[in-house]
Amino acid sequence: MHCNLAAPMYTRKTMKISMGTISLSHRWRFALDEENSGLRDGWDMKGIPVFREVSLPHTYNIESGTETYRGVVWYEYHLDYDESL
Repeated sequence: MHCNLAAPMYTRKTMKISMGTISLSHRWRFALDEENSGLRDGWDMKGIPVFREVSLPHTYNIESGTETYRGVVWYEYHLDYDESL
């Protein structure tokens, strides 16, 4: 099964499962949404169309060119898991 997780601003970096603990700190998709069109364009269901990979913790506004950005940002994580667990 495939699962898309929407990330709140603050998120735990691990997820407990019956077989142990997995790290969720790597391979997040990240994008600024300067036009605030993500919801309208279905990014929450289809995924972020143009992104770059980041690791958590991540702060978008410390990157060059985003220091003064105040707007919508998206984080997306893909998690594959066995439904029988």
